Amino acid sequence: MEFHTILALSRHLNPLNWYIRAIFLIGSCYFAYKRSWIGLVSTFVFMTLILVGSVANGAFDNLQMQAGLEYEKILFHSPLSTLAIVFVYLMFAVLLCLAFWKHSIKLGLIIWNIYLVGKILLGYFYMGDSAWTTISYTIFGLIIINRVGLYLLRQNTKRKLHKADNHNSKY
Repeated sequence: MEFHTILALSRHLNPLNWYIRAIFLIGSCYFAYKRSWIGLVSTFVFMTLILVGSVANGAFDNLQMQAGLEYEKILFHSPLSTLAIVFVYLMFAVLLCLAFWKHSIKLGLIIWNIYLVGKILLGYFYMGDSAWTTISYTIFGLIIINRVGLYLLRQNTKRKLHKADNHNSKY
């Protein structure tokens, strides 16, 4: 295997990068909610620079790398399947940002949950029991995203109720 392939795969399999992607997606949702194009673009550029420039660590063994390679071989076995997966990822990012741009936290959470559950099912379908190493990070992201989303929904509901009470008390 070529050095560049091993380096790229080791960065891809780096668990720290899996957490970083979730953090940047939360940031992109925030900037979409605030309707800031500069924030959205800079978040994606910064995320790309961090992921490409991150140091590959040895936090995984050859068995995990082999399982990751097999999974990637199955997913990207043809140019058509590669384009389909890239299209799905891009549509996820666009739909997620559009939902938050429209200030729909519920729709954003629904899209995010569909994506993450689909990612879990796809990983388990293609990798079987060896998928639990990658699925555990996705489940962690699912829990964090739903906690943050439910907190925001609760705060939004409280703000609307408070605004309605103030409006009714004036009359």
